[in-house]
Amino acid sequence: MNKFLIAVISILLLLAVGCFLSLPVSVFDRDYAERFLTIAEVMGIIMMLLNGTFRNTRYFKVAKAVIAVLILGVLFKILHLAGADELLVLPWLLLPLVYMAHFLAKKTKNHLDILKLLTVFTFYTPVPLIFLNMISDEQGNIMFVIGHVVFWLTFVDFLVMGYKQSLFKG
Repeated sequence: MNKFLIAVISILLLLAVGCFLSLPVSVFDRDYAERFLTIAEVMGIIMMLLNGTFRNTRYFKVAKAVIAVLILGVLFKILHLAGADELLVLPWLLLPLVYMAHFLAKKTKNHLDILKLLTVFTFYTPVPLIFLNMISDEQGNIMFVIGHVVFWLTFVDFLVMGYKQSLFKG
């Protein structure tokens, strides 16, 4: 695993915690805390993708096409074209299904695979539910917090499993 990425993620988490701890002093720090946390999560997702099995499957190609639809939806929204909302919601519904197909196709599944699947569903479920007015913003915020917690539990487990594998290899 990339030790540099782990170090950068750790620094970002420390910065986020520092900003959250200084919240009573300044509301301005909350924005920084959320940004540090978001950047750390994106880097964690990239790290798990680079070291995982999903990247080497046909499902990853489908996921890239779905992400292209999301980018197209953003472009449509910027240009105020019809169909932008549909293009923006569709990927949030399809990506969990694509990852579920990958999960079901795997021959051997361990607890980390189950955690990754749970992470995908907790990350992608709130957006379409809020967008389609199926849940309130407050309920969506609770789901987002649950998604963040599940992600960090999964990421720590991913690091521990990677460390154990490196001990057995070397």
